[in-house]
Amino acid sequence: MFCSFMDGLIFYLLIVSVSMIFGSALSLVVSLVINRFRRVFFIIIIILIILIPILEIYFNPQVYFYSPLVGFFPGNIYDEGLSPDWKLLFHQIIVAIFSVSIIYIYSKQTVFVQRFKTYFIFGILITVLIFQFLSPYLGFSTTFAKLDSILAKQIESGSLILHYDNVDSSEAKFIALNQEFFYSELQTALKVNPSKKIHVYLFNNRYQKKVLFGAGNADLAKPWQYSIYISSDSWQSTLKHELAHVFTAEFGSGIFKLASGFNAALIEGMAESLDGTSYDISTMHLSSLAYNNGYTTDVKSLFAGLSFFKGNSLLAYTYSGAFI
Repeated sequence: MFCSFMDGLIFYLLIVSVSMIFGSALSLVVSLVINRFRRVFFIIIIILIILIPILEIYFNPQVYFYSPLVGFFPGNIYDEGLSPDWKLLFHQIIVAIFSVSIIYIYSKQTVFVQRFKTYFIFGILITVLIFQFLSPYLGFSTTFAKLDSILAKQIESGSLILHYDNVDSSEAKFIALNQEFFYSELQTALKVNPSKKIHVYLFNNRYQKKVLFGAGNADLAKPWQYSIYISSDSWQSTLKHELAHVFTAEFGSGIFKLASGFNAALIEGMAESLDGTSYDISTMHLSSLAYNNGYTTDVKSLFAGLSFFKGNSLLAYTYSGAFI
């Protein structure tokens, strides 16, 4: 499948043009506030704007974000079906109106702006704060409060809480039993107990997960949050793997509770090894089949740097799980 030229063109026009207008408005605000070191101050503001989506991804369930700098980031999982939508258009219109308003007022009411500079800057800051507050309601971010209100049904058992929506209650109970069983297996294998309750968010389908979470085609865990995000149509093959990621938070490093240096082979290899199977075949057997049929990889380099992402993803997962 190839990328649509028209979709790419629309993305370019929506994102680049609005980002340029926003940058121009920001530069005018900077020139109004200070007289010296304007470039340094401009860069500092850009860094602060970049930090907003990083904080959203760290503290919120989402892996997507909207930003006046880049428009939209869909998540860290490749999606061939990505195309511009009304939400992106709405976001860019808001940013454009905000930016053009600043440019217009600054250029047409120069005396007024200079005289009431403090009020002008204060008004801009209040507008930004209001927009950030309304962001979850406008669909530009997903907080835990919003997600809990949608996936409002719960099954709490032991150290796990299953959040779900329209999934049949009998299926939800079955999933809850499975997660308890997998929890027990991982507890025995690793000899550790997660220090917090694990929240499992079960989406109705991939579309709902894509809208609320960002990665529609992949189930994920955020170990530092002790939370897992799965779909009702894929949990059978991913639940134990994602639970394993959360268990490793107990000996993970840094604020993300992951392998040191974000070593992807260690991160995914540990979960793959603890899961023990891939496509209903044991990890060791699958790696043996791959090796005997010529599907090999350099295991030593696999665990170094970003080599995990350079080759076939199936081989990377299989070999890292077999040789960790």
